[in-house]
Amino acid sequence: MLGWRLWRQISRYTVHILENPIHRRIVGQAAPPLPFMLECAMLFLVPVIMLPAIVFTSAVYGVRWATLISQSIAREQVTGRFDLLALTPNGSFGSAWVMACGAIQRTGMLYVLETPFSWLLRGFLMLIVFTSVAIFSLDVTFNNQTDAIIISIYTFAILMCALLIDHVHSVGLSVMIGLLAPTYTTRTADAGLLALTVYTMLQLTTYAVVGLFGFAVLPDLLVALLVSPMIRTLLLPIVRVVLLFTVRELVVIYLWTLVQQQYHAEKQDVNAVDLPATTVRIG
Repeated sequence: MLGWRLWRQISRYTVHILENPIHRRIVGQAAPPLPFMLECAMLFLVPVIMLPAIVFTSAVYGVRWATLISQSIAREQVTGRFDLLALTPNGSFGSAWVMACGAIQRTGMLYVLETPFSWLLRGFLMLIVFTSVAIFSLDVTFNNQTDAIIISIYTFAILMCALLIDHVHSVGLSVMIGLLAPTYTTRTADAGLLALTVYTMLQLTTYAVVGLFGFAVLPDLLVALLVSPMIRTLLLPIVRVVLLFTVRELVVIYLWTLVQQQYHAEKQDVNAVDLPATTVRIG
């Protein structure tokens, strides 16, 4: 599970990273402002996406993380410091990775999002959303109230698993996009805008694919296979979560391979940050 390993390395901050001068430099820098287009979009969309933004907080903050990482690396490239960092034992990949971790830590939001209170808040909001629509989403008649309660708890637990998967992969996706954007453009503003655009498109595409197959195609498929309503009720949430995990994991694996290619990372460079090296080359 590459997405899980990326998230662990980003969130736990090993001593190797914390004591790195590059990390301290990035953490101490003032965060660049948000792109003007993002500020305008947030101004108009906040009333519409307020509740989804609170529930899927990690995916929303991933926009900021991807933008900040790409701008931090691009800024070092513009000044010529990144070329010097590439000559250090960390190399270009190791230096970029340390900068990415520092950029995320600078915001402080990853730590906040992973506090017990944050998870309780999102779980409570998820419970409100779930209990509001559950009666319309379950197409099975229960024999008694106990069965309905058990199915509700079961489905809610699956939804929380989906929320955890979304959090883990959103962190990894934001880092991958943040690392890749500066390799295609050296201007700080362009790198931030590119990261913003690609990250948003990938997130929306993932949700669209999972929503289409998980909520439109899959139920009809199970009906066509003559699966009983009770089995469908139990099976659909699990299959949807597995679909979400699979799609996200494939995207992260592809981007991780592309990152290693763009930074010409060798196996020992990747292993230095305790992450798996991908042997597949793209192109």
